[in-house]
Amino acid sequence: MATVNPQPSVTPPSAANAEVGDSSIPAPVTARWQQAEAQLFAPLVLQPEVYQRAVLLLGGVLDRLRALGDAPASLVAAATDVADLVAHVAADRGIAIGGIDTAQLGMAACAMRQREIGAVQVLMSRRSRIMTAREAGASWTVIEESGDPRGDPFAPYTRLEVDVATGRALLVTARPDENFRGCEHAVRVMRVDLDTGELAESDEAAENDVADTSDERESRVRRLRG
Repeated sequence: MATVNPQPSVTPPSAANAEVGDSSIPAPVTARWQQAEAQLFAPLVLQPEVYQRAVLLLGGVLDRLRALGDAPASLVAAATDVADLVAHVAADRGIAIGGIDTAQLGMAACAMRQREIGAVQVLMSRRSRIMTAREAGASWTVIEESGDPRGDPFAPYTRLEVDVATGRALLVTARPDENFRGCEHAVRVMRVDLDTGELAESDEAAENDVADTSDERESRVRRLRG
């Protein structure tokens, strides 16, 4: 087992960016799914009986999609015949499909399942990066990062780093101010479950504060690492 360094060291994102699984689903496909989800129930609001059947059918299709596992490729493959899948589920569960757009409902189910798979992959990625950092002997590691660390009002910055021995985590952000002319920099103490990768609130709420600049923010990060 690797020995944790006595002084806080941080594995840079480039050393902790091994992707877990294939999370790529073409953007146009995702857009179609999301559009179908957004439009599915609006026409059914005034048809409560059809609405209820659509809800039951959607749940059944989601169960089928979940049974395929967490690989995005399996979801994409299932989506090619998703209207048939909806029809099979309806037949198995005795749900009438009259008044329901089966293709639209199937794509809506795919959108919902894609979000579930994405959440699973985030947790897998966090655990993988924590394990990699431990093996490298680092005490802190960055497990998520996006945006410009200097701050950009139109491209928010987020970084999540964690103590791989304790799960104590720092959520580092730069968000636009109310006028979109500058950024508010902040450091928030959180906690990552080292077994599951789940992120939770910490009791150290008093340490959550806002900085005026990215340099000041990073100074607070170094202090909070201890």
